[in-house]
Amino acid sequence: ELTGLSELADAYPRTLSYGQKRRLAVAAALALKPRVLILDEITGGQDAIEKEAVLSVLKRLNEEQGVTIILITHDMSTVLRYAGRAIVMAQGAVAFDGAPQALFAGGHPLAEWGLSCPPVAAVAGTLLPGEAAPIDAAALCQVLIEKMRRNGSCN
Repeated sequence: ELTGLSELADAYPRTLSYGQKRRLAVAAALALKPRVLILDEITGGQDAIEKEAVLSVLKRLNEEQGVTIILITHDMSTVLRYAGRAIVMAQGAVAFDGAPQALFAGGHPLAEWGLSCPPVAAVAGTLLPGEAAPIDAAALCQVLIEKMRRNGSCN
């Protein structure tokens, strides 16, 4: 039920979308009641809707059932929005270990590590230099509105 696939219980596997197949794989792993799930590029090749469906399942698993999720990804927007901790591996060693917002706040050689800054963090870096990056565009707007109110630029 958590994966949103209950209504497809009798569906033929070939009729499932790529994202539904990914969620089915997560459901199969959950049958073993793991305390930790390690997922490698679980959202790769999915459209935005399916990607969000998979990530929201993982978020609920973590928050409601206490399952630790280790997500291996090159999608830095996903890291910024969903991860509580980011560990960057570069040249076989840990190059960064900390909050995703700190990773994208500046001062780290993302390009050297083969990473790119999420668009919302890049905009935030320009508008709010040195501050932690908001997790998404809505959060960035809220931060900017609050900053404008404090500065008397917005009524």
